[in-house]
Amino acid sequence: MSEEHRGGGAGRTKSLMYGLIIGLVVIIGALYASTMYYMRAGTENVIFVRLSEIFGIPAISINADKINYKEFLADKTALKFFYENDESGLFGELSPEDIERQVTSRLIANTIVRQAAQVFNVVVTPEDLSLANEQLVAGFASEEQA
Repeated sequence: MSEEHRGGGAGRTKSLMYGLIIGLVVIIGALYASTMYYMRAGTENVIFVRLSEIFGIPAISINADKINYKEFLADKTALKFFYENDESGLFGELSPEDIERQVTSRLIANTIVRQAAQVFNVVVTPEDLSLANEQLVAGFASEEQA
C-alpha cells in the first residue's frame, strides 16, 4: 500500500470524527433549545422535564438559588389539585396562567424567606413546626378540613 493511501485514510477518519462531533453539538443544541421552548410553553412532558434537569435549566432563579422545573411542576400540580377540590367556592375559576403566577410567587417568596433565615441564622425546630400546626388546625373543626 502506498503512502498516499495510508495518509488519505487518516484524513477521512479525522473528517469523520469532526463530522460526528459537529453533529453531536448540533443535536445537543437542538435538545437544549427545544427544552427551553417547551418549558416556556409549560409542558409537563417527562422527557422535557428530565432534559431540564440534565441541562440544569431552572424554572426560576433568585440570587444564587435556582428552582428546578420539576419542583415548579410539582407545586403547580398541588395547587391545581387544591383549587379543583375546593368546595368553598371562595376562589372562583382560575386560569392555568393564574395558577402558574401563584406558584411562581410562592416559590420566590419561600426562597427569599429561606435566604433571609440563613443570613440571620434563624433555625426552625420540630417543636416550632408542631406548635404552628396546632395553631393552624385550631381554627378548623378537624385536621382534614385544615
